[in-house]
Amino acid sequence: MEIPVRQCLVGSLHSSLTRRPCLTLSGASLVTTLLALPAAPVLAASQVSLNFPSFNTTITVPVSELQTFAQTGQLSPSLGAFAKLAPPNSLNQLRTLLQEPFQLTPVSINRFSQSTTGQLLFEALGEFFQTSDQQNGQTALVTAFQGAAANPKGFSVLDVINNFPGDTININGPLSFRAITTIGQRLNDRSAILATIQQLSQTTPWPTLTNPTDLSKSGSTKWIKQTKSLDASPLGLKGSVPVDFYLPQGLTSPAPVVVISYGFASNQNTFAYLASHLASNGFVVAMPTYPYTSEAAISGFLTGTTKARNLDIQGSLLLRPRGTTLLLDYMQKLTETDPSWKQAVNLQQVGILGQSLGGYTALASAGASLDLPGVQQNCSASNFENVVLTFNVSLLFQCQLATAPKTINGVDVSSPNVGDARIKAVVGVNPLTSVVFGRPGMGQLAVPTILIAGDDDVFAPPVQEQINPFTWLTIPNRYLFVLKRGTHFSFLGSEGSQGGALPVPADLIGPSATLAQPALKAASLAFFRSYLQGQTQFLDYLNPTYLQGQVQPPFGVNFVRSLTAKQLLDATSTTSR
Repeated sequence: MEIPVRQCLVGSLHSSLTRRPCLTLSGASLVTTLLALPAAPVLAASQVSLNFPSFNTTITVPVSELQTFAQTGQLSPSLGAFAKLAPPNSLNQLRTLLQEPFQLTPVSINRFSQSTTGQLLFEALGEFFQTSDQQNGQTALVTAFQGAAANPKGFSVLDVINNFPGDTININGPLSFRAITTIGQRLNDRSAILATIQQLSQTTPWPTLTNPTDLSKSGSTKWIKQTKSLDASPLGLKGSVPVDFYLPQGLTSPAPVVVISYGFASNQNTFAYLASHLASNGFVVAMPTYPYTSEAAISGFLTGTTKARNLDIQGSLLLRPRGTTLLLDYMQKLTETDPSWKQAVNLQQVGILGQSLGGYTALASAGASLDLPGVQQNCSASNFENVVLTFNVSLLFQCQLATAPKTINGVDVSSPNVGDARIKAVVGVNPLTSVVFGRPGMGQLAVPTILIAGDDDVFAPPVQEQINPFTWLTIPNRYLFVLKRGTHFSFLGSEGSQGGALPVPADLIGPSATLAQPALKAASLAFFRSYLQGQTQFLDYLNPTYLQGQVQPPFGVNFVRSLTAKQLLDATSTTSR
């Protein structure tokens, strides 16, 4: 279902003029969303102009000077004038960006640009990078990327510049300066907030563990894996979808269930390491396939090998949590018809864990309600610039609910409450929350909750998507786990392909996920043992000292049980300008 672009807005991406040293953002993070498309001041076909119409001022840099700068580092007078307006150290990062290679095809760019998500992204970028007549550069940017991608050997940002229609790319000076100011303030606020969380993590009294068990190690329970087909027609989908079940063997009583929901462009292998770990420790694990947001579906869409006309993010947001209930209903029927399932599965004690879009799925399934009026207000056309200047990539997805339908293929999806009462505990890893749930929706969660953030996550920024939302929780049993140096991909399996179907630059994927995975295995096991199996002694393992021992450098752990909006406000009061 296509959405008129201005009806549903996006958060723009980090400006290449503002790479903070500790985040290690490459210029690609400017445009990196679903395709990690490179964005920076995409300067010009033959020249770039930074325009300030109200002051009748323009700074122009010929593209030849950019090429010389990229090759030699030599700074021309005109580029020097341009650089004076940028933050310190941005020139070195710009030089790296201009030469950074990318491997995308014209087909994938064309397909993405025609999707709702792609339209939103390119329109937002087009507000910054305009045509010769100072109009939104959306169409010109798509043309430039397609032309550059025609080279089978790959392309650089300089190639994009040289394929931009017309002889000039006009950079919107006032908007760019507001962006620079906003980014600087957000980075300062972010640093102050993370410092506050670290102080709380270090000064809070935590239990001392004597000879603690290594919860990241596999348990002694043998298990088998079964794949069954789930009829998806109740969701208005054709056919069935595969579900992987990890079933413990030889237990004397039915085992609690953990549902694992992977994120956008991932697959069931992404968290296979965690599923097998939980199964070996006595949990039944169910891992469904999400047919329209799986790695295979996104890859097929981008390469043109499937007939899908769009990335149906809107439908996925509405149907994914409803799919959780469908899955649990299916498992209930199995326990009623298959004696082996009746003896093995306890559907009165269900937990759910999800990452990214799957984190959203997990929270919605556990009782966080959709704040559709809030989405419409925050993502309205009149709020376009404010949304762009949030620099929150996840709004590319969240804002697509601004035009949420009442039905999908005849299925009623109008209710904002899609939680399932069988779910007794939830873990959200890098979840999308801020707009789609908001304070009202997060406040509806009534089960023990862990929110996990990566402090270097540029896709679901930690302050907006996990830290602020943590303060909206009203339940007593809540935990915030911040992985230092963590990115959006730090807990994903399938080493070497954490980006799934998306060509994500290595610096956005971050350090090897194998260095952080033990912490997720240990934290989730302690959490689910405590709240699903009633083994409350494992609550003592949910502390920063123990979890710090489960990661290896450069990762680190901050962990808190309490954080208030006032503490965040106090932290940022000294950074406000």
